[in-house]
Amino acid sequence: MAILPDKEVPPSAPEKDDYLCRLGEAHALFDAHFAEPDRQARHRRITLIGLRGAGKSTLGHRLARHLDVPFIELDVEIERDLIPT
Repeated sequence: MAILPDKEVPPSAPEKDDYLCRLGEAHALFDAHFAEPDRQARHRRITLIGLRGAGKSTLGHRLARHLDVPFIELDVEIERDLIPT
């Protein structure tokens, strides 16, 4: 549902189609960059999930530095590839 300042309205069919198309693009982008056929490689990944402002990025940077692995902020990667500059 699209949320407007004073009320909620159901999305129109074109809005829903656009959303599903963009969701599919994001999924394909995620797979292209992060999916590996090696099951063990996937098990070495750590995903931090939480509310905005909870400290995921701060903890992620520190954890990556401690483990000597790259830190990838997925929302930044998606925005860089999907939003034209």
